[in-house]
Amino acid sequence: MLKKWKLLVGLAILFLSGVCVGGAGVGIYGKQLLRKAFMREPNFTRKVIMRKLSHQLDLSNSQHSELEEQVVRMQAELFELKKDIRPRTDDIIKRMIANMNKHLSPPQQEELERFIKELRQRRREMRQDNTKE
Repeated sequence: MLKKWKLLVGLAILFLSGVCVGGAGVGIYGKQLLRKAFMREPNFTRKVIMRKLSHQLDLSNSQHSELEEQVVRMQAELFELKKDIRPRTDDIIKRMIANMNKHLSPPQQEELERFIKELRQRRREMRQDNTKE
């Protein structure tokens, strides 16, 4: 009877450790995939949209070409819109940071500043990659 319990506990521990390792692996892989997709692959969004449209609608070659042109135009318009609203969003973010700093200790403020610098660096990298499209 005791041997059966040891076996069951051992199997349960083995199963749970596999779940933990698998979950961590999927998380790491997913993070890397997203980073590659959104920060390093300039045409990622267009490719995903066109892949889904082609699959869902069973597009002919001519339809695929025409819709892809439309998607490219849409992306260009959205890029221009983002440029137009960028100053306003930057002001909102600056105000938010100033308000947050009022409630943080000096070490926390420094940590927030480091965090913001990292985000800005990633945003710059993303913009540079997007201009390659």
